[in-house]
Amino acid sequence: MTEVKKTQKSVLLHEVFGFSTPVPGFEHPFPIEAEPSPFVPEINPDYVFEPDMVARVLRSYANRENMMFNGEKGTGKSSFVQQFCARLHIPLMTINGGPGLDETYLMGSKTIEDGNVKAVDGVLSYCLRHGIPVLIDELAAIKPSVLLSVNDVLNGDQTITLKHHGLDPLVKPDDLAKVEGSMTIKRHPRFRLFATDNTGGKIARNPNYVGVNTQNTAVRSRFTCFKMTYMKPALELKALIGSTKGALPVEVAKFMVELAIRVRASFELGEMTDTLSFRELQRWGRKALVYGRTDATVLVEGKPRTIPDCAKAFVDAIYTGMEETDQDAVMPVYELVFGTPLELPSEYSDTASKFLEIMESNPDIWDAA
Repeated sequence: MTEVKKTQKSVLLHEVFGFSTPVPGFEHPFPIEAEPSPFVPEINPDYVFEPDMVARVLRSYANRENMMFNGEKGTGKSSFVQQFCARLHIPLMTINGGPGLDETYLMGSKTIEDGNVKAVDGVLSYCLRHGIPVLIDELAAIKPSVLLSVNDVLNGDQTITLKHHGLDPLVKPDDLAKVEGSMTIKRHPRFRLFATDNTGGKIARNPNYVGVNTQNTAVRSRFTCFKMTYMKPALELKALIGSTKGALPVEVAKFMVELAIRVRASFELGEMTDTLSFRELQRWGRKALVYGRTDATVLVEGKPRTIPDCAKAFVDAIYTGMEETDQDAVMPVYELVFGTPLELPSEYSDTASKFLEIMESNPDIWDAA
């Protein structure tokens, strides 16, 4: 059994992650920090984990591996890392990938303070020193040359050389590492590196992810990669209802999940240009309740029952943001699932052509002004 320090407490991992049975290979009590640091993500009690994925990530975490999570939008890549760390009281600092992110942001630079030259850390080098795990979100949005410049970090080197410090020719080699703010960092044993990406840094074949870069194979090879996919229907139903604190009726939530699955299947078959994420599904569920009406004749926990407005909410939460070809394709899917045609609001029928037709046939329309 792992020794528990005074600042730690023991937990059963299957209870921490919400499973009914022990995680294979992690049946015994596991030590975590008793008091989470300010950098520990906030726990989302409604997040649903998949047991096998948790067990595999736990093993990679224990082996101090870099971990990359790949998958379509809304499959829970970032939220998995955040909730994994939240449950285990692991601090986490997030770096959002983008074309403007450079080596200085990651590993630091020299600056002027009170007239003196001072070396400062970047986010990655700071976390390396102090043992704070890092999540790089949207890895492929970073220029490939930037990631190549931090290969020593990705490679797991225990001593990292900082390129911006320069070398003082008067300092002997054996004394170089002892200098305060020296050009080297000793990797902290608690440091870990997570990354998320839609393409995994591979050659982009999907126009949905415009702006991403193909990453050098040497960079990709330094990560253990996990494919994130959509939740199984029962788990997604549970998560959707949980995200509304149980307010969304089960039968309504089932229809929503079924429609999402049908859209995803159409996307896989090339019949639609985009998929439907759990994030969008959550927004639809919440808006259906906001747009709904109350039925005072039926009480739920002492309050009038809410009857969701799925159609109006679907239009604003999902339909309007779709490509026009996908809008045409989703109409029969909605009718199939809900048993009623999708009624669009007036802005979809109030076209200039319609106004022109009315104007030509009825000159009195201006009287309304």
